[in-house]
Amino acid sequence: MTSVEYAICNVQGNIFEYVANHYIYDTFVAFVPAYLHSDFCKRQWDTQYSRYQMHTPEENLDFIRPELTNLPWTEAKEDDQVFDNAAAHWIGFMYRALYIQTGVSSAILADKIPLSTMRAVYPGLHTIAEEDAVQELKKQV
Repeated sequence: MTSVEYAICNVQGNIFEYVANHYIYDTFVAFVPAYLHSDFCKRQWDTQYSRYQMHTPEENLDFIRPELTNLPWTEAKEDDQVFDNAAAHWIGFMYRALYIQTGVSSAILADKIPLSTMRAVYPGLHTIAEEDAVQELKKQV
């Protein structure tokens, strides 16, 4: 993976981490498949270049949220359960790395490797090199 591709994966990881950190657990769980199936993701992320690939999570969410109007965008309070930030970042990173390595759309990746699978493999795969984790996940595509 080139340094630019790595940076793009990191930005998507940052988006996932931001949502996991700022919204309740249920919002994150609903966000992942909705985002990966969204027209925004198809237009701006499943492409060779988009300015959004280098924007902050907040800038991306300004455009993502209006498309995902059916999500429970409930902001987390101090005592609310949220999704683990490190896992959320890794999941976002891996979905983008898989797209880069396979060319398979995010929507199809979300169907073939749902969030439940990413959560299940996270404990083992997040401890190895990203390239090796991508090779393992590609077997499911």
